[in-house]
Amino acid sequence: MKFLVDNQLPRALATLLGNLGHHAVHVLDIELSQVDDMAIWAFAAQNGYTIISKDADFADLALLYSSDRGAAHLGADRKLPKIGAAGGIQKRAKENRAGTRRRNLD
Repeated sequence: MKFLVDNQLPRALATLLGNLGHHAVHVLDIELSQVDDMAIWAFAAQNGYTIISKDADFADLALLYSSDRGAAHLGADRKLPKIGAAGGIQKRAKENRAGTRRRNLD
């Protein structure tokens, strides 16, 4: 999967996603840190990226514009795990998948 990490999130998130086997870039690394949300949205749509952002505007754009790409909105009330805790992220993802399977069987 291809991810475009927005300004409010650390570059290390893109690195972590890359280490987990995804193609991920941060807007700072491709000179998109000073452009408006629509320019980032257009770049992501043209290049097959899903945007990861703390900015709710991208979630709204995903609803307004039909696209096979979307946006992952990390709200201000959510805390990101420490970037160095990749094992914890993978463990939680595995637990979430198992929980989803259990709910589907109920």
